Amino acid sequence: MDLMVEGVSIALQRGEELAYPARRISFTVKPGEFLGLVGESGSGKSLTMLALLGLESCSPGVVEGRVRYRSEQGQLYPLEGLSHYVRWHGGLPRKRTAAWQRTVYRRMKPLLGRRIAIILQDAHKTLNPFLRIEDQLLEMVARQGRADAEKAGWWGRWRQRRSIHQQLRQEALRLLKALHFRDPERVLRAYPHQLSGGMAQRVSLALALASRPEFIILDEPTTGLDVTLQAALVDLIRQLKQERRLSGIIVSHDLMFVGKVTERMAIMFSGELWEIGPTHNVIHPDFPWKHPYTSYLLSFARQKRRGSAGPAFQNVLWQRPKQGCPLRKSCPVYLHQLDMEQRRQCDSADPSPVPVFPEHYIRCWQYAWEEQKHAAGY
Repeated sequence: MDLMVEGVSIALQRGEELAYPARRISFTVKPGEFLGLVGESGSGKSLTMLALLGLESCSPGVVEGRVRYRSEQGQLYPLEGLSHYVRWHGGLPRKRTAAWQRTVYRRMKPLLGRRIAIILQDAHKTLNPFLRIEDQLLEMVARQGRADAEKAGWWGRWRQRRSIHQQLRQEALRLLKALHFRDPERVLRAYPHQLSGGMAQRVSLALALASRPEFIILDEPTTGLDVTLQAALVDLIRQLKQERRLSGIIVSHDLMFVGKVTERMAIMFSGELWEIGPTHNVIHPDFPWKHPYTSYLLSFARQKRRGSAGPAFQNVLWQRPKQGCPLRKSCPVYLHQLDMEQRRQCDSADPSPVPVFPEHYIRCWQYAWEEQKHAAGY
């Protein structure tokens, strides 16, 4: 399954102020490909992922844009036209909540829990506290088993009834073993509150994989996992990509982890994408073209152990300037490397994405100037 996102913007309202935790978000995810969405906490990553599934509950919510999922058989599942349910009054949006929710439910019901799975950042909120892990995991495995039985016809359904519980339990144990649980039998008998944060995170991952999805969204999947379990998670994701042609999005602030399992990476800050391209190009220290914020993240990843990551970029979610590049006040290129004429251009207009390499785009005026020089023959 692939994903196409075009110009998605999400609005938040606080009194008479309006902020955009996601502004003009556009990217694609091809079948068998993983995209890494990287940024600091509060940059809008998780809210964007919820909006792509129609699960965000903020007001007014998605105000424009198109989201389309396409299955391997070419069938389209569009989540678009939601801006029709947002009316603007006096410069402020109002959402028709009931009609919005009916539309999202009708369009996303065939996908969620079947073709698309999501793992939330807080694993304990994903699990039902009143049911044992066995009951929750067997329910997901049984749902997929019923789908397989319907494809097999009446004889297949009759054969499955003979040993349905044993088959489902073996499948559940296989999933837990793949996630490196030392005693999967004990985990099946446990309640969610009896699991540590790392164990709950792996159980939620097993729940997501039990439905055999075509597309998966992982929101901070390394939360609560030590280095050994992170390496096991990397191996599992690579295996699923090869066996099932699984595609998805990994939301994280860990550049190194994302770099091991994704083919492409998008850098997000203050609700906007500033760089998107092949993972190797984005994180490689010797690649010559990088957005200043990407360089800051890489320097932070390398130097955080020594406690000297340099000055941070200022989040402008609620204080976004009306014109110009919103990051210029904390951008080292703007502050130390540009002349007055170049600064005036940064002050007057918001940069557009510039192609610096095949399928690699950066939103920064310094690369727009380089492109202009190249087109002029300099």
